Amino acid sequence: MARQLAHSQPGSLRLELRLDPSPKRIRVVHDGECLVDTIGASLGYATGRHPDYLMPADDVEWGRLLVETAAQSDPFGSYHAIQIDSSRVTIGKRYVDGAAAGLVSFAFDRMDAWFEEDEQIHFHPRDPYRRVEVIESSRQVEVTVNGELLACSDRPRLVTETGLPARWYIPRIDVDWSKLVPSTTSSGCQYKGDASWWHVEPRDGDRLTDVVWG
Repeated sequence: MARQLAHSQPGSLRLELRLDPSPKRIRVVHDGECLVDTIGASLGYATGRHPDYLMPADDVEWGRLLVETAAQSDPFGSYHAIQIDSSRVTIGKRYVDGAAAGLVSFAFDRMDAWFEEDEQIHFHPRDPYRRVEVIESSRQVEVTVNGELLACSDRPRLVTETGLPARWYIPRIDVDWSKLVPSTTSSGCQYKGDASWWHVEPRDGDRLTDVVWG
């Protein structure tokens, strides 16, 4: 059964917290070792964040893990930082009170691999409350900057995602690449995959930084 809390911080938006038990077997692998293998994980939600897996401390293979540092706090409660060996690099949290008391979380991007059942997941846990649809269309879509045509396609795809504006995605062959400059920015999405980014340099006007991704 979900545990839900709500509170506000001075000068901030209302902060909603929720812990939802997950029916999935969750495994976390780091440096060739399985640190967690559990069927008791919960998805932890905080306003404005992707969900995180929080797992029973008893299901963690502590081995080389050291719990040091004085207690700190975040929206889910007070915790001790989890570190590996003597690296002093924090890789997770063990909660000692609050909504997540008795649970452990690990930084998703500092682990080598995460598995839901036997399927590896990337970037962040899947959110069962988020829906993503990709729909083929024959509408003509044009993209312009200062009157210059950057792309024109009659075979776009409409991507709708819970909580985000609808986006038109255009086949690369229908883009004028002469007006784009590669960026060093990259990003990733559990649903859409890895993305590279580009700047737009219109003939008339200043460069538009990181406004194109694919």
